[in-house]
Amino acid sequence: MHVPTFVALSYGDRRISPAAALEFADNIPTPVLVATFGKPQDQSVPVLANGGKLWPVTDASLPHSYVVRRANPYNGQENPCFDRLATVLAEFLAQHLSSEFQPVDVAYPDCGPIPEVFQGSD
Repeated sequence: MHVPTFVALSYGDRRISPAAALEFADNIPTPVLVATFGKPQDQSVPVLANGGKLWPVTDASLPHSYVVRRANPYNGQENPCFDRLATVLAEFLAQHLSSEFQPVDVAYPDCGPIPEVFQGSD
């Protein structure tokens, strides 16, 4: 059985290795969608051998793992790309779980660059 799997990662995350997250995603039977924030340090374009897709949400990197939340509860840093990520997730789920979903064409504000705010630990 192939369960649709959604992964979100930030190349700027200091706690979770983006390479490890990509390796994890590559070992899941497709369909897999990896939504990314930022770009790899070596500027390469990752490819999943399992046929999974990578979807760059923004070239701006979010420096913490709270990409799936509106804000980091530890330091208050906002995620200006939250709505864009939510739309990507909704469309992925609709594609694989429901044939009745109609995506809404909404113009979201630019979500980069993302300022780094460190007022405590992530």
